[in-house]
Amino acid sequence: MLKELSRNFFNSHGFSRSQTLRMVKQVLMMCLDLEQKVLPKLKFFHSKGTSQSEIVKILTLTKDFEKRFAR
Repeated sequence: MLKELSRNFFNSHGFSRSQTLRMVKQVLMMCLDLEQKVLPKLKFFHSKGTSQSEIVKILTLTKDFEKRFAR
């Protein structure tokens, strides 16, 4: 629902499709509680010896990143 509301908001304010998609992703990321949800997962990857660049690659290639990390 938030995704659709955000999409409609940006579309109605003149954002292009690609700009809207980028902004919606940012809005969804801001809605995540980063300290509670994402930080523990980053610490887990670090504890297993995963490099920072590998973690970035994993996260950016993960489909539905926001949904998975919101758990």
